[in-house]
Amino acid sequence: MKVSATTVRYIKLGAGGRWENSLDRAELHFGYGSVSHELAVDCNRAKIIAHLIALGGSPQAAGRDAQEVADFYELDERCLWNHVRARSFVVDVYGARGHLGQT
Repeated sequence: MKVSATTVRYIKLGAGGRWENSLDRAELHFGYGSVSHELAVDCNRAKIIAHLIALGGSPQAAGRDAQEVADFYELDERCLWNHVRARSFVVDVYGARGHLGQT
């Protein structure tokens, strides 16, 4: 498998891998349900941070989380997303066209 990427990001699929089963349906879910799609697609980091802080998050965690949400919505098909499954040593690799394979 040949992969060409300009950006690589790690994505955690929920605490303890809670959303890993979405991979079996060729979907990629991650744990920012408190950030609506409308807020996320706007990619206004300041609004996302303020929203997460209002829900009780720390400014540091809110900033980190806002960056991950924005990356998920803004990065193009040259971004390679990877995830290590919680219960195994399998690394799933994703690109804009979906699941690219496992290592």
